[in-house]
Amino acid sequence: MRIFWQDVRFAMRSMLKSYVFTAVAIITLALGIGANTALFSVASGVLLRSLPFAEPERIVFVWINNPRRQMDVDKLPAPPADFLDWRSQNRVFDKMSAFYTSSFTLMGGDAPERIEGVRATADFFDVLGAKAARGRTFIAGEDRPGNDRVVILSDGFWKRHFGADPAVVGKTLTLNGAPHEIIGVMPEEFSFPQGPSMPPYLGFPLRPELWAPLAFTDEVARGRSTFNLSTIARLKPGVTVAQAQSDMSAIAASIDQQYRKSSGYGTSLVQMREQLVGDVRTALLVLLGAAGLVLFISCVNVSNLLLARSARRQQEMSLRSALGARRGRLVRQLLTESVVLALVGGVLGMLLANWGTQLLLSMSPSSIPNAAEIGIDLRVLGFTFAAVLLAGVISGILPALQASRTDLNSLLRGEGRGSTPGARSRRVRNLLITAEVGLALLLLIGAGLLARSFMLLNQVKLGFDPDKALTMHFILPDYKYPEDRMNLAFFDQLLPRIASAPGVESVGLVSNLPLSGTSTSTNFTIEGQPPPPPQERPLADYTLATSGFFEALRIPVVRGRAFSDQDTATSPGVVLINEAMAKRYWPGEDPVGKAISVSVGQYKGRREVVGVVANVRREALSAEPRAEMYVPYAQHPERYVYMVVRARGNPLGLAQTVRSEILAVDKDQPVTKFRTMTQVVSDSESRRRFNLLLMCLFAGLALVLALVGIYGVVAYSVTQRAHEIGIRMALGARPGRVVRLVVRQGMLPVLIGAVGGLLAAYALTRVMSSMLFGVSATDPAVFLSASAALLLVALLAIYLPARRTTKIDPVTVLRQ
Repeated sequence: MRIFWQDVRFAMRSMLKSYVFTAVAIITLALGIGANTALFSVASGVLLRSLPFAEPERIVFVWINNPRRQMDVDKLPAPPADFLDWRSQNRVFDKMSAFYTSSFTLMGGDAPERIEGVRATADFFDVLGAKAARGRTFIAGEDRPGNDRVVILSDGFWKRHFGADPAVVGKTLTLNGAPHEIIGVMPEEFSFPQGPSMPPYLGFPLRPELWAPLAFTDEVARGRSTFNLSTIARLKPGVTVAQAQSDMSAIAASIDQQYRKSSGYGTSLVQMREQLVGDVRTALLVLLGAAGLVLFISCVNVSNLLLARSARRQQEMSLRSALGARRGRLVRQLLTESVVLALVGGVLGMLLANWGTQLLLSMSPSSIPNAAEIGIDLRVLGFTFAAVLLAGVISGILPALQASRTDLNSLLRGEGRGSTPGARSRRVRNLLITAEVGLALLLLIGAGLLARSFMLLNQVKLGFDPDKALTMHFILPDYKYPEDRMNLAFFDQLLPRIASAPGVESVGLVSNLPLSGTSTSTNFTIEGQPPPPPQERPLADYTLATSGFFEALRIPVVRGRAFSDQDTATSPGVVLINEAMAKRYWPGEDPVGKAISVSVGQYKGRREVVGVVANVRREALSAEPRAEMYVPYAQHPERYVYMVVRARGNPLGLAQTVRSEILAVDKDQPVTKFRTMTQVVSDSESRRRFNLLLMCLFAGLALVLALVGIYGVVAYSVTQRAHEIGIRMALGARPGRVVRLVVRQGMLPVLIGAVGGLLAAYALTRVMSSMLFGVSATDPAVFLSASAALLLVALLAIYLPARRTTKIDPVTVLRQ
């Protein structure tokens, strides 16, 4: 330890003497360490942080699937009757619970407020192994009709609405017009289920604010046509997921045979962490790999700086050797210096990482799970310390080995001053340049693929015009609007009032917004065609809309007519279909005038196709439009609906006007989720935009570091070879030829590195396939353009110091 501290003190003195070198090396390492620490803190929070549940590895989600039907959605919620059969017949779970998203109208304040929450069966918290911070969770029997007027609050709701009152348990909340007793408050870290972690078409809130019991009436408990329940279960001790899957598959097959005539419905089990992380894992690992490459490039740059510095310290190393220092002792001294540099860079990197983590979270999409819990913790600190040590060793090992190769005879003869650098030293520096060029090109290609993918995505035709359109969400409470005619009466009053308000061009209703990630699908039969087997029945998205919806979003009717005021609840059933449905089920025919039979819940019967509208991107910009039918809202009213208002000016300026008109019709009706359609479109691709931004940031940083490294090596080489170049010029070499010589020698390792980078990119970019749209992971245009850009900039970085050779005076060199 005495020798170690002696080496540390010497390293500090050496760093202070060469303050310019020290500053450059520390900043270079800090950038690499900071980028890795910031991204690792996000990856750690998402992928490694322990879930706030007891033995989370035993918790699984149970979904319905149907491989035969080739649906875009492979994880469907369950009908109530299926869930009840699963719960009673399985032999592999300790407990099983069903839940779904629910909105509650909170009364008693200055204005009605919409609260996003969850309804769940009584054993919901038992499955999770979660306890209340205050009060209790549900008990058996509270999920039965008449016993379900209790509620559990989130920590955030408790603090906002009750000021963290410790005596909140036992108080009453008026939800949906009925009093509910508060029986508990969950801990601050508990938030389940979160919207981003669940399939988007289920519409779960980002952070539920309360939980209420899910009570099954006898009629609901017999239902097998409404797929609306998400299911979680806790495995019995010693039972594996594979064993549970086998048991549940057998139960699902029996249900399918008995109630659905063997139409192919089964179950799939997904462990909780896998469900919560989903496809975020791939993107995070790719970005973490990119950050790791940036750190490696930083180490290579510092290694080149140390190599250049070690050449100037050759006499010092030779003297140390002459005084008895062994090579291992010299290597240890030099490695200590590089590790001290890395430690100082690590401290600065931690400061950058703390700022960078907050920046990442502010830019991150809502689909990043557990974002609120992400930060610098002991795991991140341990990672940073390991990264610092690794950076210190990687950046210092080659320079230390090179500098410790001392030649006492050369020192005693007085050589070294004015001599050209050795071939070994030149080869090492060229090898490092080759490595960082290859890695920088790999990152550039990755960023190029994402950029081209994003560019193609933004060129996709939406099928509607989002400009100047304002959207909002309605949920008409069933306690106040229990019948369809009441729903219709509410909107019959409201829509004309809003349509006549100043600044409003048109207004309409729709059950699911485009690009919201939510949709409802249904089977149908085509009149005049032979009925197909049950598992091959045609399938299409089923959307409710008014005629004003198509006007508000300017969705064109390409054939036939749109809905009209004559399409009422008592008129013959009609339907609009999109172009994808027309092309798929009536190829080469005019579908207008054809008829289909549709069955959705209690609404069954024949519908005539009266028009064809343009395809609309419903799930995401990257998802091809599916077959979709639109049914007049008046013929199938729902309590859950979106309103779309087209403004003549700024759409957000209409929000207060719309809210006032709604309260004028029903003073107890809250409206939530005021968003412009432009924002809806932007939010739908926020994750891709986030990935692109980070990859471009890492690629840009890698490119700058690589070019600084190339420039520094060539500049140092020109300085070291001044006497050689002077002699060449004294013997008749023209300045232009000398410049070409330096450029040619400098470009050789760059070209080798570029070839290596292309090969690495060809092998590794396939990992990014799930992050791309409309472009291959080995797209030649991206590969060639990224290579050309890197080579051109590298050529400039070599040419600038090479030009300095023209200022060398041969006479001065010969005199020296």
